[in-house]
Parts: sequence; structure tokens; C-alpha cells
Amino acid sequence: MKYFTQAFQLLGVAASLFIGFLLIRSAWTHDNPTGERLILTLLAATEVWCFVSTWRWSANFRRASGFKAAQLLLGPQPSDEIAIPAWKWGRQFRYAWLTLLTCLIVTAYYVWKQN
Repeated sequence: MKYFTQAFQLLGVAASLFIGFLLIRSAWTHDNPTGERLILTLLAATEVWCFVSTWRWSANFRRASGFKAAQLLLGPQPSDEIAIPAWKWGRQFRYAWLTLLTCLIVTAYYVWKQN
């Protein structure tokens, strides 16, 4: 089961990087305006950041088994040494998803202003 999980995680990393590569490639090889290129590049980078932070937070959360998810995502820094990496990746998880939401709102606004 351990090898299946690791293979699945590796497949997820490869898929995330491939999607990010495709987004950046399509943004910079087609005849897109500069604003659209920058938005797509930021969206691709944020997508990879979201995946990595989600993956690392869930791995560290499993190690810190005595804590609830809300404590490690929204609470203050724990004093337990095992829970500190989960708390740090929980902050990255939160920031990554807020950045992705902001990117999607900016993209919708940009498309709305273009039309």
C-alpha cells in the first residue's frame, strides 16, 4: 500500500507540473496580450504552489495525529515539535488557495473588461 501511495503522489506531482507547463507554454507561444500572458503565468505558478502545499500539509498532518485540522490551519503555532511543520505547511496551504482565488477573480475581471 505504501508503494501505491508513493506512486500516486508521484503521478500527481507529474500531472501538476505538466498542467503548469501547458499553461505557461500556451500563454507565451500564442499571440496573447501581455496582461493575459502574465495572468496565465501567475495562474500556473499558483496552481503548482497549491498542489505542493496541499501535498506537504496532508503528509505532515498525518504525522501530527493528535491535532485537529482547524488547529493546524487556523490556530496559533503549536508547541509540539511534530506539529510545527504541519502548521507551517498549513499556512502555505491557506495562502496558496487565497492566491488562487484572487487569480481567478482577476482573470474573470480581465475577461469581463475585454468583452
